[in-house]
Amino acid sequence: MPVTQGEVSAALKSVKDKKSFNLTNIAPAVVMKETGQVFMNVLVRLFTIIINTSALPTTLKKANLMPLYIGKGSRLCSKLCRPISILKDNCKVFEKFLSMG
Repeated sequence: MPVTQGEVSAALKSVKDKKSFNLTNIAPAVVMKETGQVFMNVLVRLFTIIINTSALPTTLKKANLMPLYIGKGSRLCSKLCRPISILKDNCKVFEKFLSMG
């Protein structure tokens, strides 16, 4: 299945900019959007390889787990939190791409 720049561009535009930051306090999604065609070609190639090989790279499988307080009782009680996973932005773009098709 060929991946087009238009599909990747639409997926990239649908990812929110300000949800996650790296150590330099720059949101990676913003960097991907600002680099334009250069990064777009990388994403198209990456997504094509993933689809053709049916294999997701290990680095895209990793997520940061964070406790999210559910709003009842003591914040110190771990039973009153639920885990959420913070994905890398390139994985978020890939998920958006898959959900669009």
